Order: sequence, then C-alpha cells, then structure tokens
Amino acid sequence: GYFVFAGLGNADAGGTPTAVDRTSLDPSPTPTATTARRTAVLPSELDERRVEVLIVEEINDRRTAEGLDPLLGNGTVPERLRAMARDHSVAMADTGRVNHVIDGNASVDRYEDNDLYRLCRWKAEGREAIIAADNNGYAGNESALEAVGHTYAGREYDDGQFNEDEEAVAAAIVEDWYRDYRFERRLMLPNATMVGVGATITQSGEVYATADLCRPNSGERQ
Repeated sequence: GYFVFAGLGNADAGGTPTAVDRTSLDPSPTPTATTARRTAVLPSELDERRVEVLIVEEINDRRTAEGLDPLLGNGTVPERLRAMARDHSVAMADTGRVNHVIDGNASVDRYEDNDLYRLCRWKAEGREAIIAADNNGYAGNESALEAVGHTYAGREYDDGQFNEDEEAVAAAIVEDWYRDYRFERRLMLPNATMVGVGATITQSGEVYATADLCRPNSGERQ
C-alpha cells in the first residue's frame, strides 16, 4: 500500500508524524444525495373528532401558559357549541370559503338560532362591558366569540408544509389563529369558561375549523 502521515493537521500534537498504512483505514462512504418524500395520507384516514379534541388542548395549553383557566370542552353547553361550530365548518367547506358569514348567516345569528346568545353573555373582567356574540369587550362585530380557520391534511401546501396526522392538523389551525390578534384575543378572553370546536375534512384534504366561546350566565336556562 501507500502511506500518509497522521497528525499533520494538529499543530498542538508536538510529536513526530507517524506513518499509517492507508489500506488499514476504514473507507469513508461517499455521501449520497437523498430526496425526502412525503407519504400521502388519505383524508378519510384522519379522525375529525380527534382533531377537535386536539384543537381544544392546543388552545388550553396556550391559555394556561399565560396563567388563564383552561376552557371546558365537554358537557351540555360545550356540546351545543360544538354542534353549532361543526355546522358552520361544513358550510364553509361546502362553499370553499373561510368566513364568519355564509349565505347571509353570521356568527351572532347562529348563537341566536341555537338559543346560545342570551346564555353566552357575561361581564368583562375588570370592566363594565358585557361580552356577547356581537361584542367581546374589544370590538363590536358579528363574530366576537368565534374563530374560523383552514388548513390541509395529507398533502403538501405553502412551500412544503405537510400535516400528516391529527396532531399536526390541530397545531396548524391553532397556530394560524394565534397569528391573528383578533382570534387570539377571543381565545384568550380571561373569564371565558367553555368552547365548542367543530372540524370537517374534505375528500381533497382541506380542513375547515370553527371555535365558539361561552361563559354561561346563571340567569339563563342551560
């Protein structure tokens, strides 16, 4: 074989270079360029109900990190909120639009139609304002207690982003909500106590989600 000197690159070694038989060294493999491949996920393989639960958990993680109480996602009122939210997510999917108003029906209309408007009215913390479906204490509008969103499941979007399972889908929805200060304010209302989340996944892998908030007041039938 032929010989090279070991240790020549180490100026602090201080010893005499030693001859090393190159044939005795393990050859280093030549790096091979690889291309990461995404495995497509059928939308039907994902559980919409699981996505809803995980969205609530994601919201509550952010609330508790800021010292706020978590929102209750189970029980009679949350189930009514969830049914309302699911219906709206399906309506958004049917029209392909992410909006609080579908076919002229706004968020406040849905609260009223589902007998939730009067129930979900409460006093703002530390202020005289009354929080309701059309006024969250920050702004008066027709979607004051609602967040709506859209992402994709099982397919690449937006420069290579990919949501391969329910956890990734939920995280993407909530991340988008918290990038919007209006939705963040709603989801972080200090004395809101309940949330209903509804999600639907289309055959083409589009995900639509809605979250509706409440704090039942004691003067109304629940």
